[in-house]
Amino acid sequence: MHAPKGDRTVAGNRYAGTSRRRTLLVVCWLLLVISFRAVGEERVQPIVPIDPVSVGDDFLLELEFAYPGGNEQPELSTPQYPPQVTGAAEPTIEVSSRLSGAFGDGRIVRVRVPLRAAAAGRAIIEEFSLDFGGDVVRTQPVLIEVRPRGGGDIPFDLVWHVELESLYVGQTVPVSLEMRNLRTAVFPDDLQVDEPNNAEFVSVPGLGGIQRKSVGEVTLLTIPAAAYLLTPTAPGELMLPQAQLRAGGMTRTAAPRSFSVQELPEEVRGTGAYGRFDYSFELDPPALVEGSSATLFVRLHGEGNFDQLQLPSFESHEFIVAREGVRRRIEPSAGGYQGSIEARYRITPRRAGSIELRVPPFVWFDAEEQRVARTAPAPIRLEVEARSESTRGHEQAAERRPLSVEEIERMQPANWYRQPSSYLSLIPGIVVLVLGVVVRRRRAAASSTALLVGIFFLASLLGASSPPLTPDNRVVQAVETHTQGHYLEALDLYGELMPEWHESPGLWYNAGLAYLGAGRSAQAVYSLRRSVMLDPGLPALRSELNSVEAELELNRQLELPFVYHPDLFFLLMIVGLSAAAVLGGLSRLRGGAIIAIVMLSFGGFLSLGAMVYSARVLEHPVTVVGSEGVSMRRIPDREASAWLQLRAGAAVDASVRHGDFVLIRTGDRVEGWVEAASLIGTTGFVVSSNDGD
Repeated sequence: MHAPKGDRTVAGNRYAGTSRRRTLLVVCWLLLVISFRAVGEERVQPIVPIDPVSVGDDFLLELEFAYPGGNEQPELSTPQYPPQVTGAAEPTIEVSSRLSGAFGDGRIVRVRVPLRAAAAGRAIIEEFSLDFGGDVVRTQPVLIEVRPRGGGDIPFDLVWHVELESLYVGQTVPVSLEMRNLRTAVFPDDLQVDEPNNAEFVSVPGLGGIQRKSVGEVTLLTIPAAAYLLTPTAPGELMLPQAQLRAGGMTRTAAPRSFSVQELPEEVRGTGAYGRFDYSFELDPPALVEGSSATLFVRLHGEGNFDQLQLPSFESHEFIVAREGVRRRIEPSAGGYQGSIEARYRITPRRAGSIELRVPPFVWFDAEEQRVARTAPAPIRLEVEARSESTRGHEQAAERRPLSVEEIERMQPANWYRQPSSYLSLIPGIVVLVLGVVVRRRRAAASSTALLVGIFFLASLLGASSPPLTPDNRVVQAVETHTQGHYLEALDLYGELMPEWHESPGLWYNAGLAYLGAGRSAQAVYSLRRSVMLDPGLPALRSELNSVEAELELNRQLELPFVYHPDLFFLLMIVGLSAAAVLGGLSRLRGGAIIAIVMLSFGGFLSLGAMVYSARVLEHPVTVVGSEGVSMRRIPDREASAWLQLRAGAAVDASVRHGDFVLIRTGDRVEGWVEAASLIGTTGFVVSSNDGD
């Protein structure tokens, strides 16, 4: 049964009035709560010295608390004082007369804290607190400025900043030397920092930024004076040494700081990895034909000690494996380094059929969870298609074929950059430039242009060319002997030719194949590497070297540099400088001409620098281990114990000689001493059939 419309209106008005009254009561109650909180927040009134104090002065810090409560006896908690301030006496608490107001009775509590200025600087005293029977009232931080005794500027603080107190061997952490509690920005004029012992200490400018902190109405700055990446190399105690800095007319010293360093867990020491990482691999192409090769990419992404860790080595009895190189793309970060590492392998299956390819697992110490982590990507199955018998027989017949005489001569570099007569090709350009400057009559200069251009090309042809090598019957005989499979006789012939043909990549290549046929792997690797170094731009030589080293299972070789032959940069230099000279002599020196002359000259001199660099790279000596099981020692002494055995043909970089020993570095970046007599290439190697006997 429905009520009349008028009754519904009256009932609705009554309900609306009751709702409005309830809303008003809630709003009033919220305002009371907010007001009470505001009073509670404002009831702490610190009274501090307005002017800075001096070292040795005693002063009083007064705090005033307004507490609207009962008669509870308050308990005071004091913070730890900074080095610039010490307590002069025990704080006192004074409770004043009772107050009354809209929110009930209350009291005013005054706390007096006697302090003494102990050292110059800006001291930030953190919060004091009063506990009124469970109701805790806290102060805001208070800034005390302490001047040196006798006057002067208030100094800033210089401290080492490191997030962690303990480290692991191999862990890379950012370390900054910070100028703290500055009112205005200043920057270092001079900095003296010694490197710590038992650690790698790498400067990384730009890591970190300026931080700001407000204390009352004052804003204080923290500025990083220097940033480093610190990596402990041994367990025990690690000490960051004392550092001294001059900035803003003041000299400040940072106290040493020590850390405890512990070894990584045993499971991680193979990789030495610390951080957070993602580990994966990829094969390109994913399918192969018998005898062909693919590239295996093993990748590691994340953040951690990328400068220290090692990827696990890929080895498999199902494949011939040649390591092609490692590429690192990393940059400093808050966790050490962030970025990626990619290792590349050239793999060739040893048989046809279905082969399972799996990479070794990667183990690291997880930085966030502080535990050993391990990941092993799922294996993939590689299908290798078999070749027909006729195709296989044809390829095997052509395999390891020595170069013909024509191919050897075609590979012989002209080496224009070494011939003084080649630089005579610059003379025509210089003559044009001189005539254009000296002879004012354009007609005379123009009439001689054709003659000068002819001289230019003639001189370039005569100066920049080198006479071809005269066909040598000994080369023909050596190649024929080699082709017939008489490797030792061929090596004797190659050895006789080397004094005249020592810069021939083709002859060194044939010598390497002959050594391989004679079963002398170390000499074969050395000869093939010499052929690549003489002209790194020939892909066939580099490909054969990679194939031979893969068959010999020399998987971690030093990478040979890839540079263009200096002759290329020599020609670019001649063209650039000559064109600039001719243009300067024949043109009117105006805007466009001047720009062209500058650009051509810059290109010419840039090519000159590239030519010098390329020549130095090609002159770098090639060195390999001459026999199997050569011992590497930590010190150059035969009585010292061997800690690593090197394989025959292992490519090394020889740097320092001490008596009968040479300091070398392997492809794994391991350094040690070996006897000089065990190496090929340190004293000038000449090919002959007697080497290595």
